Amino acid sequence: MNKMNSNVGKGIGEASIMQTILLNHFHYCVKDLLHDEEGATAIEYGLMAALIGATVLTAQAALGNAVMNMYTGAMGLLTAAMGS
Repeated sequence: MNKMNSNVGKGIGEASIMQTILLNHFHYCVKDLLHDEEGATAIEYGLMAALIGATVLTAQAALGNAVMNMYTGAMGLLTAAMGS
């Protein structure tokens, strides 16, 4: 039998059985994928890392200006005290 026409000799019943088997296999694969929690855990860790990164950047922006102003003020006081 020709490989291109391998399904020609099969009856309709055999094709529908094969479809049923494939659909059942697909159903179980999707069901396992939906109940798999490893992917969800990875996503949760990714979200936590993103939130921590955003928090660090926000704190750096807020504290960076405050620290710079503190050192600028201290340098002004030292310069005034030294008389230069």
